[in-house]
Amino acid sequence: MAPELADFQAEYAALCRHVGASGELLFSRSDDGSPHIEYIGGEYHNVVTQRGSEWERRTTADKKEALYWCVSDLVWSMASEYELKTRKPGFYTRRVIFDKGIELMAQINPEWATRKAEEIRIILARSPYSMDEQIANEHAGRRP
Repeated sequence: MAPELADFQAEYAALCRHVGASGELLFSRSDDGSPHIEYIGGEYHNVVTQRGSEWERRTTADKKEALYWCVSDLVWSMASEYELKTRKPGFYTRRVIFDKGIELMAQINPEWATRKAEEIRIILARSPYSMDEQIANEHAGRRP
């Protein structure tokens, strides 16, 4: 493993310990939709591949930015698992995931929590929680 990736892995693992996660990253493609990190020409690449195709590639020379991407992916996964385990009727999936995501991010880095909250604000401006209620009602066979 390249020294830059070993250092990246160590920093990521240290951040993950704040929320009790193991902090293991992939450094080669698995083609199952899991992201992996590449270090090429002084830049970090966060790459998602699935079924032999590249679906997403984010590139930056800023290690902190690449760490944010990885931590953000972890937090989304943890928040989604939390929502699934604690699901209650009347509580909408995104509301629980978003709130838990910000909470977890704050444990790792308060500045990143602020950034995550702003990203969620932008998402909700395009697709407000009322959409969750509409979808939930449709799935339950209820009409507004």
